[in-house]
Amino acid sequence: MDAVAISIASLTILVGMVVTLLLFRRRFPAMRGSVIPVDSASEALPRIWNVPHRPVVFVGREAELDDLSRRMRAAQSTVVVQAVHGLGGVGKTTLAIEYANRAAYAYDIVWWIDAEDSDRVPEQLARLAVVAGWTAADTDVTGAAEAALRQLGTTGRWLIIFDNAIRPDHLRPWLPQGPGHILITSRDPGWGQVAEGVRVHQFTRAESMSLLRATLPDLGGVDAEALAAALGDLPLALAQAAAFLEVTGMSPSAYIRELERDPSGILSDPAPGQLGSSLAAAVTMAERRVAEIDLVAAQALRIVAFLAPEPFPADGFLLAAEAGVLPEPLASAARSAHGLRRALSTAVRFGLAQLNADGLLMHRLTQAILRERLTAEHGHLRHTAALVVAAALPPETDSPAYWPRWMVLLPHLLAVDTADEDDAVRLARLRSVRYLLVRGDAATAEHLNAGLLRRWRITLGEDHPDTLLAAHLLADACRDLGRYENARLLDQDTFERRRAVFGADSPPTLASANSLAVDLFLLGRPEQARVLDEQIVAGMRRLMGDDHPDTLVSVGNLARDLSALGRYEEARALDEDVLARRRRVLGEEHPDTLMSASNVARVLSVLGEHRSAREVDEEILAIRRRVLGEDHPDTLVSAANLGVDLQILGDHEAARSLLQEVLLRRRRVLGEQHPDTLATMSDLAVVLGALGDHQQAVRYTESALATRRNLLGDEHPDTLAAANNHAAALRATGAIEQARRLDESTLERRRRVLGESHPDTLASAGNLAIDLQLSAGQRPAEGTPDD
Repeated sequence: MDAVAISIASLTILVGMVVTLLLFRRRFPAMRGSVIPVDSASEALPRIWNVPHRPVVFVGREAELDDLSRRMRAAQSTVVVQAVHGLGGVGKTTLAIEYANRAAYAYDIVWWIDAEDSDRVPEQLARLAVVAGWTAADTDVTGAAEAALRQLGTTGRWLIIFDNAIRPDHLRPWLPQGPGHILITSRDPGWGQVAEGVRVHQFTRAESMSLLRATLPDLGGVDAEALAAALGDLPLALAQAAAFLEVTGMSPSAYIRELERDPSGILSDPAPGQLGSSLAAAVTMAERRVAEIDLVAAQALRIVAFLAPEPFPADGFLLAAEAGVLPEPLASAARSAHGLRRALSTAVRFGLAQLNADGLLMHRLTQAILRERLTAEHGHLRHTAALVVAAALPPETDSPAYWPRWMVLLPHLLAVDTADEDDAVRLARLRSVRYLLVRGDAATAEHLNAGLLRRWRITLGEDHPDTLLAAHLLADACRDLGRYENARLLDQDTFERRRAVFGADSPPTLASANSLAVDLFLLGRPEQARVLDEQIVAGMRRLMGDDHPDTLVSVGNLARDLSALGRYEEARALDEDVLARRRRVLGEEHPDTLMSASNVARVLSVLGEHRSAREVDEEILAIRRRVLGEDHPDTLVSAANLGVDLQILGDHEAARSLLQEVLLRRRRVLGEQHPDTLATMSDLAVVLGALGDHQQAVRYTESALATRRNLLGDEHPDTLAAANNHAAALRATGAIEQARRLDESTLERRRRVLGESHPDTLASAGNLAIDLQLSAGQRPAEGTPDD
């Protein structure tokens, strides 16, 4: 049948082409005579397995498979890392799938990770941890990924496959260590420092002809030779072309003529062995035929081509239609679930996408080919795709109920980066940064937002509202990462600009003032923070009312200032009022409500109501573990607070166990020098001293003090607290003179910084009195630790 003569009616036989073209998969037994043995009793796969199914036909590659098998078996006690590399389209992925299936009998775990986007690797490791039962389903991504790496480091009989990795330095932090096997596929040959390399070349002509004839048994030798030559012996292109000919009945000569007729569809160098004309032309022809029979399907495909190679929820088109950002007739079809599914099934029939419960998925190669074909429409289509994703985003960022939806859509929003942005797209990008912050991923939020801020300062100007919001969020990220002075500089500049643009009493200006007050508090200036926070609270109440979430944030901050200044009863009254209002407005398990409950517990503890504080902290910790995950920074705050409660109440062993776990997690999640990590070191030192391990306590307090002096300066309240704790630890070891000198210095600085009557100043005076009594040979009362 000639290509020109194919009728629209004939093309309908392409139903199901998705399972015969690029994305077609079917399980087949291992090939007879394979060098890797197969379990003769059963083809049962390992219990933990997510490898894509085998292609219909697999030919050749016996030498490469044999080489891989020998190398994998060579070492049993340490991790074995192999990297399969070669040009795009040569069959690296197919080779990895075949190896996994043939060697499945040797493993208990075989896990496939799409490594093209290195930022998505932790999420896929996290999924392994959940599937394997190593962590709870609601654990945050970083914590779950770390759990997977720890478990793999202590067990054997596993194979982890990182498919389509880009660069070794991107993947290195996520390579498991332990007695297992790692297989990496990549176009980049530079993996010598990470793994042994296995080079995969294009097929020989004989292998190409064997692949074609396996699908087209009636194909003659001359035609097979001609097709193999036209397709450049690329396995992926050969498999797709063979399936296309099988389904359509097109003659080999017509197929070759079609390739020659449309050279503009070629993506890469047309020389044999490259990602060549055959692959690009096959996708182009399929897209052209979809456009001829179903414009709705074609419009959907052109939008999806600019998204990430991940499933895009089908209801995203419905939301985009309601937002008025879809072209017709796609907009009308998207308003009907039946109409949209019918249209998208056309794309599926021609092998250009998959449609399942997760949504519409297009292979990255198909996307690349379509984008190249649509060069003239790039700007318009990319912008439309960005609007579609923006319309599909959840309505909130802070509520955990919406986080799974954010996880699905964030890769698509990142993929549609475009200079042609309107208000809706910019707002979507800023909301994604906010989501990352509340999810506890400040490092990713900082990286993403820093790029937005640089670009918008140029394209929009320093004083544009979106530029200022980006600067505000970047300061939030810096603060969460413990870089308080960086945050203050950003917040100070943003505050001044917003005041000039919006006025002193506008919500944006008050938001910047609120952030600046937080920075001042964290930098050890609670009195300055209090003065500013009192002004902010008055403005927020006047503009937004007593129950507005932003008002409650400001009141909570003022309570924190008062507590730091020793005005505990005032702080308690404010914290309890905020907690009651947040429970009513936001619900019991909203992150802000839990933060208020935590603040109340801290004030209760300071006021001596330690059992009540412990009960509240236990409840908050349980909820945060369930809602936020074990490694979320807020969860670690609750765990650390509970550890302090247990220590005060005399349950030193339980306190040590909990605080040691918190310290381990904070070191991993936040880093060695983060203020929260240092606070945990001081807390743990107090517990160790109570248990008689005074030398270890001294090591912890000494390290915490040195780091805080370096980061915060000698007179920051946190530094003074660390000095007080180190003096107590020294005193317990008998180093009375060292403790006395340190307590004298701390008392002098606290009098200057906090005032004569501040509780911390009084505690330092009491500790110095103990030192003097000990020096005189008298028996004193116990000293007072701060952290």
